[in-house]
Amino acid sequence: MWRIITGVYKPLNFVETPQSLLEISKVLSFILFEILGQFLILTKNFV
Repeated sequence: MWRIITGVYKPLNFVETPQSLLEISKVLSFILFEILGQFLILTKNFV
């Protein structure tokens, strides 16, 4: 997963535009949902 994050952020270092900010927010929200999903799966396994 970290490869995806660095792969997305490296190009954005060169371009700082509202478009890149949108991309960053998309990536961050995607990662957040992934973490939440993993957490829900873990809690389901324990219950």
